[in-house]
Amino acid sequence: MTQLRSDVWSFALALYDRPGVSEACLTLQDEHAADVVLLIGICWLSLRRPEALQASDIARLEAALAPWREAAVVPLRTIRRSLKPRLAALPAAAADLREQIKAAELQAERVAFEILENAASAADARPACAAPVQATLMLYLSGLGNPYNA
Repeated sequence: MTQLRSDVWSFALALYDRPGVSEACLTLQDEHAADVVLLIGICWLSLRRPEALQASDIARLEAALAPWREAAVVPLRTIRRSLKPRLAALPAAAADLREQIKAAELQAERVAFEILENAASAADARPACAAPVQATLMLYLSGLGNPYNA
């Protein structure tokens, strides 16, 4: 399990670092309430399966992630974002605190990826196949009413 967790985290970092991905993820998060961990996680999981995930699979993963997201990820993100426009008027130590909150948010997202990996059955691991990724993403995105679902 530790290797798989490392794999999902490495995959998430590499994917998010690709040109345009972070911008697209943040747009989906901010404008369509997408869960970026779930979005990246279903890409990772879809690459490990010969068939696309079903709506029930995505719902199961969402249900596993929701409590942690609401308890840790969203509150940390909210605090971090609320501090950014106020930094100029605050003592320099506030910028350091914001960076610590940002690091905690990143750690909370890493925990979320572990939760996602635990929710995905080890039996789902199969040879890599890119074909189901688009179908799975479109299924998830179709519920968000976003411009990427044409």
